[in-house]
This record gives sequence, structure tokens and C-alpha cells, in this order.
Amino acid sequence: APIKGDIVTCTLYTFIYAGIGALCSTFMPMFMGYLCSMYSNKVSGFLYAVVLFVIATPIVGATPSTINLMRSLRLYDTFVGEFIRRSTFTNMYFLIFFAYFKGLSSGFSEAAEIDGASQLSIMFRIYIPLAANIFFTVYLMLFVNYWNDFTTPMMFLPSKPTLSYAIYFTTTLDSGSNFNRDTRRMAALMVFAVPIIV
Repeated sequence: APIKGDIVTCTLYTFIYAGIGALCSTFMPMFMGYLCSMYSNKVSGFLYAVVLFVIATPIVGATPSTINLMRSLRLYDTFVGEFIRRSTFTNMYFLIFFAYFKGLSSGFSEAAEIDGASQLSIMFRIYIPLAANIFFTVYLMLFVNYWNDFTTPMMFLPSKPTLSYAIYFTTTLDSGSNFNRDTRRMAALMVFAVPIIV
């Protein structure tokens, strides 16, 4: 079937998919890295071990079961389902944030506690702003990665084509798409390249 949507719609889907997806994929490792580094107990040790195990274990062939699970939960082909799927902390970015927060001085939190700050206030007003450079670096890398991704939208968001999905589909498979003309394809490629160049 031809790609449904024009260049504006595909660009909007791409910004939603890449922008919010990268935010979810960056915030969750940062949040869990902070909690596991600041609160040393059996639970944080167990979560750290789980992350190491998941990173070291090759998981192959999980996509069909993931799609079946998302269909049964009625989250398949929805941005909400994709953002929930992206909100995981079992990746190397967890280790980066964990090491950063572990290396920070506890004097910040002790001084804030003396002044009456809550644990949430300490996290969001002191420690997370200190990690802003790392956060935006990870976010930028993930944003570019998701911006270029065409296989995930093709499998998990078939009715919401991103620019990369539409360009790939029309170049290799589809002859009846509204992206098929050379001028439209070139315009889509230029729009597609702008965030990467920036």
C-alpha cells in the first residue's frame, strides 16, 4: 500500500517519534542512575546487576513477541505504546549516569537537607541540573539515531510513517506513493537532513 500522508505529516511524525522517544530514552536511565547511585541498598544493587546482565546477554528474536504483547495491550501502532517501550533503563546510558552521580560529592545533598529541601527537590534542583551536559549529549545522540531509524516505525508504527520510513519505502518498494516524484523525494531528503546538519 502507498505511504499515507504527505511530507508535512511525515515530518510531524518524525519530530514526535524522535523528539519524545529520545526524551524518554534519556530521562529513564538518568532517573534510575540517580536513584541507584544515591541510595545504596539491596534493591539498587539488584537493579545494577540486572542492567549488567541485560547488556551482556544477546537478545535475538524478541520483536515478534513484543509486537504480540503490544497488540494484546492495545498499544501497537500508537505513539504512547512506543514511548512506553522506549522508557527503559537497561542500557549503557544508565551506567554513564550512574558513574556520574556516584562521583558527585554528597555535600550538596547534605547542605540542602540542612536547609530543609526534600529528596525530590534535591534531585530535580541540584543533581539533575549538574548532569545537564550529559543529558543533552545523550539526548542528541538518541535523537539523531531515532531520526534516521526507519525499521522501528515500519514495524511498530505502520500507520504513522516517519520521513526515513517514507523515503526508504518509496525508493525501494512503492511506486504509487505521493513521495514518488523526484522533486518531492528531494524535498523530503532536504528536510530529513536539516536536523542532522544542525
